[in-house]
Amino acid sequence: MPITSPNNFWQYDSNYWFQKLNCSDKGLIQAAADDILKQSGNVRRSKSRFEKDVLLFIGQFKSPLMLLLIGAVILSAFLGDTSDVFIILFIVLSTGFLSFFQERNAGRVVEKLQSMIALKTTVLRDGKEQEIISTNIVAGDVLLFKAGDMIPADCLIIEANELH
Repeated sequence: MPITSPNNFWQYDSNYWFQKLNCSDKGLIQAAADDILKQSGNVRRSKSRFEKDVLLFIGQFKSPLMLLLIGAVILSAFLGDTSDVFIILFIVLSTGFLSFFQERNAGRVVEKLQSMIALKTTVLRDGKEQEIISTNIVAGDVLLFKAGDMIPADCLIIEANELH
């Protein structure tokens, strides 16, 4: 539900928006920002590390070749050829474990890199400057920019000095 038409937000001064968004030029209170973030639905439930690992391990056995080998294990077991069952099962499990560990380690490296390059923004919360991840910005936050900063959201400029 939009607060007002997006075509005329600029017609109002900043005090109007502070009142409408229940904030001030000192920014939001941290508790209010947390409530707004929860209500907006932007809070993502991240899977636990164990849950991610289980899904990744199961995913190792979805390739057509692995499914063919699993079918060969089942067929060999049905025919009673135990030596073939153990040989093929060993190949399937060792390949699955090796792929799992390689992919898990690569995924963790990617997560670390993403956390290092996450776009962060300086906001006023509780009257103090705080650096937060841009996905945690909510309506009513007062953003502070320096030269070269990327603007992470639609903003109403309250005050500017040599803005280009």
